[in-house]
Amino acid sequence: MARGYSSSGTIFERIRRSKLVLVPFLAILILIAGVVIREKKGQIKTGSNISALEQEVASLKSNNSELSGLIEYLKSDEFVDREAREKLNMQKPGEKVVLVAKQEIQQGQVEGASVEKEKANYELWVEYFLGN
Repeated sequence: MARGYSSSGTIFERIRRSKLVLVPFLAILILIAGVVIREKKGQIKTGSNISALEQEVASLKSNNSELSGLIEYLKSDEFVDREAREKLNMQKPGEKVVLVAKQEIQQGQVEGASVEKEKANYELWVEYFLGN
């Protein structure tokens, strides 16, 4: 016979069939699977965070371009001229200012319609209970 080898197989085959080796091997596999699953969840969460941040960046870029446009308008001569006319009552040489009186029309009211006087709260209650 060969040295130290039995007829039941080599030492590697006996280790492979042994239950003492199988239990730690399964425990290691379960630990590795847990680590892989935890890592995959972290990758998914990071991916969703990245997409949310990309949307926020796009929104901020849009807001930035709108504000840049507003700054350019505020620096323009057109804006300065309009503000001088409206807020400071200024005029260009040779212009004449015409003021037009504006009649106040209540919201939802047709022009020329009569305005009903508001009634006091006690008058509304008297109307409600007495039917006047």
